[in-house]
Amino acid sequence: MGNIAGANRTSKRSLAPPRGLEGNPGARESVHKVRWIFPPSAEKIGIRLLRTFTDDVWDSAELRIELELEHTVAGQYGEIDVYNDETLEPIPATRVKWDLSRPLGLKLQYVRKNPPRGSTRTLLRFRLPTGSYSVAVNDVLQHECVYIPQAGLFLA
Repeated sequence: MGNIAGANRTSKRSLAPPRGLEGNPGARESVHKVRWIFPPSAEKIGIRLLRTFTDDVWDSAELRIELELEHTVAGQYGEIDVYNDETLEPIPATRVKWDLSRPLGLKLQYVRKNPPRGSTRTLLRFRLPTGSYSVAVNDVLQHECVYIPQAGLFLA
């Protein structure tokens, strides 16, 4: 694998500079979105790993997720997508398959500090037989639990 000639465009938004960098004009800018544009090529482009780093404050939490008995059916599965992070246990993943007849324990990373509007927030996106739902991890931790009555979904 070699270098790929192409363009890298970013859009930026202005923020208050971090403490100690008030005199640095570039410190007011943060990368809001990164877009990779690859030139047309007859060769296949292989990317091994992409990583991004932010100044968000991360922590880990353990959650218990379950459905009310009337909403459980043996052999039915749902999916949970972890948006803006990943689970730590039972295995590192951004998508988890869940046997809906049993409670699920998840240990995951999340953005601890309340992020600015439009910024990073860790969400759990559920795909269940009753529909799709999204829950912010911070909401569960701040209120100790979240209940979605239409789905019989409870998180604590």
